[in-house]
Order: sequence, then structure tokens, then C-alpha cells
Amino acid sequence: MRKWLTINTQAIREIWRMLSKLVLASVGFLGAFIVGLAIGGPSQKTEIVGEPITPGEIKVVQGDIIDARGYRYRLAPYDTPDITSAKCAVERSLGRKAKERLQAIVDAGGLNLTEISCSCRDGTQSIRECNGAELCGVLTAKGENVGTILIRGKLARPYYCGESNCPKRVGWCKGEPI
Repeated sequence: MRKWLTINTQAIREIWRMLSKLVLASVGFLGAFIVGLAIGGPSQKTEIVGEPITPGEIKVVQGDIIDARGYRYRLAPYDTPDITSAKCAVERSLGRKAKERLQAIVDAGGLNLTEISCSCRDGTQSIRECNGAELCGVLTAKGENVGTILIRGKLARPYYCGESNCPKRVGWCKGEPI
């Protein structure tokens, strides 16, 4: 009986050592992750896992709006100039360029589309009161949010919404009327 107890005690000590190392490694990883967020946020190349989608399944409407699989999606988290409701020629021109660039990104393939919750009051998801009845989504190309690509090209701006509302959009015109 005594020999069994000794073996069992040694096994318990070894398991305890392994668990301690695992906990320390986990705390270290979590700490590194938090520090990474504090000094610049997550990498812009972070893959958002969504459903693969082919270029042929997407119709680009504007730089931040697509039609896909029978639905219209407002892409997040960015804003591009409008084309049809532009307030000036500069906005319309930038809007066309953003649309053309998004089309080129889509045509290159490697796409994933993830539907996300729109920032709407409770009970208004998917109705006209919420986002004009468009769905919200994130489109990635080769693991990178297409908005990040458009922002780098100065064809879009970051646009982050809260849980139930979005900030007022900033205009694209610089005092130039249509």
C-alpha cells in the first residue's frame, strides 16, 4: 500500500509541475497579446474567418457596399465617398475610384465574407430603420480587410460604430459645391 502511495504522489507532483508551466505559458501569451493591443492594436492583416465567396458572386455597388448571394451588405469598418448621393464633384470622383479599386480587389479573388451585426437599436436589425435595411459585413481578400486596403490608398476612412449607433459621417467635400 505504501509503495502505491509514493508512486501516486510522484505522479501528482509531475502533473502539478506540468499544469504550472501551462498556466505560466498561458499568462505570458495573454500578456503579450494585451501589450500588442496597447502599442498599436491587432495586426491589420488579421484574418477574419468568414465564408469563402467567389468574385462572380459579388457585385460592387460602391466602395463600401456590395451585393452578394441575394443580399446587400454595407462593409465595415470603413466609409468611402458616395457616388449617387455625392455632395460635390470631388466626392463623386473619389467614390468612383473607391468602387473601381474594390472591384479590382474582388476580381483578384481569395475572398471571405462575414456577416456581422449592424449597429442598430434593439429590434430594428434588417429593417429600413437600421442601416437602410442593408446587412453589415466584413469582406477580406487574402486575409486582409478590404477597407484597410482602401484606407491605405486614401480612398476610404476608418468608420467605427458603437453597439447600437454609428457616429455622424464626415463629408468628403472641401467647400466645393456640385
